[in-house]
Amino acid sequence: MKSIKDRKARTKWIAGIVSCVGIILIAMLAYSVWMIYETANKTYDPVERMPSDIRPEPDNHRSMQDNGNGDKQDENPPKTVETLLILGSDSRGSVDNGRTDAMILAILNEHTEKITLMSIPRDSYVEIAGQGKKDKINHAYRYGVETTIATVENLTGIPVDHYVLFGFTGFRKAVDILGGITVDVDESIARNSHRQFGDHIQFSPGRQLLNGREALYFSRFRYDADGDFGRNDRQQQVIKAFLDQSKEMRSPAKIKQILDVIGEDVRHDFPFNELVSMVLKMDEYSSQDVEQIKFQTQSKRMGPQNLWYELISEEEKTRVRELLREAYEGTK
Repeated sequence: MKSIKDRKARTKWIAGIVSCVGIILIAMLAYSVWMIYETANKTYDPVERMPSDIRPEPDNHRSMQDNGNGDKQDENPPKTVETLLILGSDSRGSVDNGRTDAMILAILNEHTEKITLMSIPRDSYVEIAGQGKKDKINHAYRYGVETTIATVENLTGIPVDHYVLFGFTGFRKAVDILGGITVDVDESIARNSHRQFGDHIQFSPGRQLLNGREALYFSRFRYDADGDFGRNDRQQQVIKAFLDQSKEMRSPAKIKQILDVIGEDVRHDFPFNELVSMVLKMDEYSSQDVEQIKFQTQSKRMGPQNLWYELISEEEKTRVRELLREAYEGTK
């Protein structure tokens, strides 16, 4: 039989190994978190908010207050309703250039367990925040993301908490990392894609898996009877596909992989902890939880260049604002 002394020595030896392994694992975890943090910071691009109708004195920094014990406490606790402005730049180079080819306001409401999406037609004729003039809403990006955000807030009456901006290349890479997305290709794009893209792409109708290049063409197509509104519907179909088909990509390690590949082709204003929280929170949602709100507009040629614009009546603006407010303030 082994002596008590031998057993104690063996126990100490095992405990030492376990401690060493634990220290190594903790160090590896800390290093992984640090690498993810560094990668996320490369795409982090906060903007100085402009005043808007609902944000007359924008607060650009989260404030802290003393909790009475000498500690600092966040005055802005985690929100149960968050808004995100998703922007797609038509730039094939840096996302800092170009115009916003896609503009979608998303409301995530934990009370109702719903995501509300509203695509804003890019040719909507609106007041551009801070410019004292009306123009197509996608031209607001000429003056910066902050102008686009304030313009959307003025139009919708909903505060924008965060934004994310994709370039064409970033979108394509994101879909390819996912392994493609499965969507329903309608007859109109299968029949008319050559009118917009020539021989660059060809679609067949039906439900199918699209790679990044194909998904980009799919989401940009507008040469059918529905024009921009058909394109908006396809862009929302892509977002729903991402919700359903990206669940395995939402771990911190996968977040780093995605950000590594996308790199300079995306910008956002999520601090690191909020970025991880938002990604993990998306696990609670699927395409079945998505609701859509649409503007009804009137198309009209105007101006010295006789360009097409989408006109939004005051009655229609009021109707959409009320629906958005219900989605924003709704409870179960």
